[in-house]
This record gives sequence, structure tokens and C-alpha cells, in this order.
Amino acid sequence: MRKAREAFIYHQDAPVVRHLCQSFFNGPWPGMSTAELDALRDALYENADFAGLDLVAFSLQPSSIALVVDVPASLSLSKKEMIARFVACSPEQVVEIELPLLKKNDPDAWRRLRLRFGALGPFMKQLKQAATYRYHRQHGSSGTLWTNRYDSVFLQPGETSQVITAWFDHASVRSGRTESPAKDRHCTYGAAVSGDKRARNLIRALHMPDEPNASWAKVSRAYRKFIKSDPLNPASPPNGRNKKPLLTRPQLLLSKVPHFLHGIAIGDQEFIDALYEINSHEFTATRKTGARWVQGQNDPNLWTFRNKGNLLKPKV
Repeated sequence: MRKAREAFIYHQDAPVVRHLCQSFFNGPWPGMSTAELDALRDALYENADFAGLDLVAFSLQPSSIALVVDVPASLSLSKKEMIARFVACSPEQVVEIELPLLKKNDPDAWRRLRLRFGALGPFMKQLKQAATYRYHRQHGSSGTLWTNRYDSVFLQPGETSQVITAWFDHASVRSGRTESPAKDRHCTYGAAVSGDKRARNLIRALHMPDEPNASWAKVSRAYRKFIKSDPLNPASPPNGRNKKPLLTRPQLLLSKVPHFLHGIAIGDQEFIDALYEINSHEFTATRKTGARWVQGQNDPNLWTFRNKGNLLKPKV
């Protein structure tokens, strides 16, 4: 993540910060195979558990990854627990070098280990490095696989998160790889449909948070109903000038939305304005307001800091 992005503050007293993280292939590398994506999904689960982060959703595509992750403001682990996680989730060669140092209470070894818990940067680094090593072994290649480090956007929990994660679930549909997100087992919903219990729990927590014991059949119906429905309170264009029909939710999920790929935050108007008040010192003096509506669609929960154009007038 670029240094300028790291300067923004979510909320000093927030117990958890939700991030939308994305990373893309650097240049014309051939995409990851199905087996590589399966291994990456397993590594994702393992590394999230190791770092103490709560995975919310994922979309693993042949040339990109998108994750929604909750990062706790603080994480308390005993030395015994940290060593147990380290041994369980680290390559044998690394364990052979680091474990004796940790047992001797080497301060540098413990500093390196502590940095890996409860932090987004080390988590993304570990995940992408594992994917890179696996990719180069498979393809007999070498070189920089990923563009930069990663992009991270503050994401509002609730319906905004539901929309964003559903949009990423439809990535393979937009690219023409599948006809339905249910057939892409490397996104949250597709993995859940294929029987992945952890993915089912993620979908349940997103769409039925008040019913933790709801059956998968019920959760799946709620998800399908959500992606086919329109928002309950459709947003009207702020300037009142747009005469064209706005994109419905099903249309939005199948559209290219640059607002979701880069930026600082995504949420409703109140959420974005609150973040602006905290971070107004990071903007120029000419900036007087925070939230910018995602133009061309009718969901009131989609506002950002930057206006990237009207979805009804895509750039050629």
C-alpha cells in the first residue's frame, strides 16, 4: 500500500477496521491455474488464522486477488500461542532457523514474529509471497509477479460490504469465465456452494448476521434474493439532472465500476463524511466536502472520496 494511503485514519477508537484489499499481476503473466487458486485459498485461510485477522470475503481470480478483512485494533497473544501458530503455519526451513532463537528469547527474533500478528501489511506480504513461490515453481519462471504491494480501501460494514463482496463474487461472470458466481469456487459464494464450510460461514455472517445458526439453504436464498433485488431506498441523483434510468443492483454487479478498484473508502454518505472530518488535513484547502456519490446507480450506500465518472457514461 502506498505511503500516502497509510496516512489516513479510520477512527482512533474503532475496535476493528474493515479493509478491502486488492492486488493485480504485473504485466502479461499467464493466469494462475485452478490448482494454484485452490492452494491460494487454503493459504488465505491459514494466514488469516495465523495473523489473527477475520476474513470477511474473498475473490481469487487468475490474475488478481480481492479480500475483505477485519483488522483488530489490538491483539493479545501469549508467547506460547505465538510460537504454536508460527510452527503450524511456517515452512520447515524457517522454523529451523527461527525457533531456536525464539526459545532463547532473542529480541530481534521476537520483534520479527510480533510484527506478523494483527497487521494487514505482513499478512498480505506472506500471502502474496506464498503465491509467487508456488507460481514460479509451477511455471519455471522468475521475476516480479505483482504490481506494487497492494491497494487497501476502508470499507463500511453492513449493506455496503454486502454489495461490494457480491460485486467481487461476480468477477468471473464479468470476465466471461463463468455464467454464475455459484460456478466460481474461488470466490466466497462459489466456494460456499461447492461445500466449503468456512465460506458458508462467511456468507452467513455477511447476509444473516443475526442468525448464526441459519441453515445454508436459508442463507443461500437470502444471498440470491439480495443480488436480484433493488435497494429499498433508491438514491436519486444529487444534482437532479440525470434523466436516464439508473443501474439496478443486478446491472451494477455485471458492470465495470472503477470506484471499487482504487480509492480511500467506500460507504454511505454519512460514513464517508465522518472519515473526511477525521482526515480533512490530508486534503487540499479547496476541498470542502467529503462524500462523492457513485454516479449512475441507485444504491444509497455507495459513496467514495473520488468521483471516477458516471457509470452510465463509461470511458472508452
